[in-house]
Amino acid sequence: MNAAVKGAKLISQLEVLRHEVNNRRLKFNAGDVEIDGRGRFSINYVHAYTCGNNVPDNCTIVIDRRLIPLHETFESAQAEIQAVIDNVKKEDPEFDADIIWVPDRWMDKVVQDPHSPLVKALQRSVEKILHFTPGIGKGPTGGSSDNGWYASKYPERATASYGVSRGGNSHTYDEYITIDGLIDSTKVYALTMMDLLGIE
Repeated sequence: MNAAVKGAKLISQLEVLRHEVNNRRLKFNAGDVEIDGRGRFSINYVHAYTCGNNVPDNCTIVIDRRLIPLHETFESAQAEIQAVIDNVKKEDPEFDADIIWVPDRWMDKVVQDPHSPLVKALQRSVEKILHFTPGIGKGPTGGSSDNGWYASKYPERATASYGVSRGGNSHTYDEYITIDGLIDSTKVYALTMMDLLGIE
């Protein structure tokens, strides 16, 4: 049995689920702000190679799954993936797979207060430096920063995500930011801390 070939069968069916999850739109409320909730499913790593003249006897597939708060749960996401595995098993009696969850990477989804002092201070700082008010309610965030981890560990404390607005090629090998964008963001962070500390 070639585990790489069996893994390819699973990936083919996981791709169907990936498309469904990534097109899922479920709204939820954070206080009086309606959020456009979006799920996320990405196959990020596949490995079955041992050496050039050996048939692989196992295959590892790593999935990154982000949940929509108040709609999706750890259990519901697990059940969707397990259903795909069960379907491949039905089609191929030789196929077998187990889900192993990585607990230290798991974060509970927390709905934050969109009108917290931190958010308001950040908005005022952006207005002063960049001359526009950043919006709220664009969708869940935090997976690409420590924001999600912090919010899940300390849900009673406010968090907010903000980054350099000028650059390009996000999440690729040649992602970049401009020097002007870096300087402006540094000013925004400094003004936000001064605002929260009551420093004029």
